Amino acid sequence: ANVAAGSDGRGFRMYNDWRTLGEDLVNTGKGSLRRVAMRTFKDNKSHSNSWQGFSLYDFEQFFTFRDDINVPVFENLMAYRNQNHGIHANNIGSAEFRGGVIQDNQWGVYIERSDGILIENMQIKGYTDLIKDITIPSNRLKLCRTQDWRHEGLTMMNTRWRYGEHDNGNGLRMKNVTFSDYDKNTDGCVSSWPIAMMNHKYHDTHFD
Repeated sequence: ANVAAGSDGRGFRMYNDWRTLGEDLVNTGKGSLRRVAMRTFKDNKSHSNSWQGFSLYDFEQFFTFRDDINVPVFENLMAYRNQNHGIHANNIGSAEFRGGVIQDNQWGVYIERSDGILIENMQIKGYTDLIKDITIPSNRLKLCRTQDWRHEGLTMMNTRWRYGEHDNGNGLRMKNVTFSDYDKNTDGCVSSWPIAMMNHKYHDTHFD
């Protein structure tokens, strides 16, 4: 297990775009390094970062070849008191988030441009008494530091398919996910939502 804390940026950042310049020239005998199955990333913790706790980009292994069995698994992650997102997942296909606790982040789990996602046995908590500020934080450190920010537990993509037939069409599934501490607003927040739909990505006109 590893802990990433107090960064002025992100705690853990995984940028998995297989087209990264230079790596496509490395001969591993197994193809692109970033297309090797990741397997499981587990028991890691990220807190008190200015941006995201976990920033996960471009795990789109299904896009040019599909393997819905050996999928990336993010297990028992803990992300708390990050200024922006606990988990920010972008352009991910056929990935699983199993277990873990996400709490006291501006956005708990934020998923965009993704498909075939499973979230299971996770606790997503809003503004808890456990680590509530005992002093007034500076504007940079408090939740909802700008007036148009919403306090959200799970922010999910607003379309099922990003690229038509190229996506696997499985959307987002949740099993045994609990939400708490979103029943009261926080100072300066427009609203407090346990589950919200993304309102700025219009790749399609429907949600299935």
